[in-house]
Amino acid sequence: MTNSFILADSFIPSSKVKRGVYELSIFFAGLLTLVASAQIKVFLPVSSVPFTLQTLVVLMIGVLLGSKRGTAIVSSYVLAGLVGAPFFAAPMLITSGYIFGFVASSFVIGKLIKKDSYENILSLLKVMTVGLLTIYFCGALWLSFFIGVKAAILTGVVPFIAFDIFKILVASVSIPSLKKVIK
Repeated sequence: MTNSFILADSFIPSSKVKRGVYELSIFFAGLLTLVASAQIKVFLPVSSVPFTLQTLVVLMIGVLLGSKRGTAIVSSYVLAGLVGAPFFAAPMLITSGYIFGFVASSFVIGKLIKKDSYENILSLLKVMTVGLLTIYFCGALWLSFFIGVKAAILTGVVPFIAFDIFKILVASVSIPSLKKVIK
């Protein structure tokens, strides 16, 4: 028995047809939100990895939809991008580690989330920080094969820390409010 709790599970309809429509709606809403978040990008002169809102969306997908739905959505996003859909914010060669880190992050976050996490901003901060560190680790590891470990950290992690902390804070404050609104 798992101790995890997924907010999206609170709204599952009882009929099979309605449940199917519900699941498809969640899937496509998550996928389209992730695609849109990649289109908002800012490149810095010190990094070949752009600032995007993808990280925020991946973290929120993991928290709100759980590991199964989150991993399915993010994996579908990655697969569509790999077969040529213009989803990614930067060339795949450089950002592959971050992209695959999104999949790992959504899975990890979904497994870590607990029912009381939605009420507790500190719990949300912890869970999303683990998710963010997962993305950083995967991204910097891949990038280090091209430019070395030190350069990967200095150009692929450090410039993003402040902005990503801000994104985690926004999400951590928004999620409890969102839960109250949709209840």
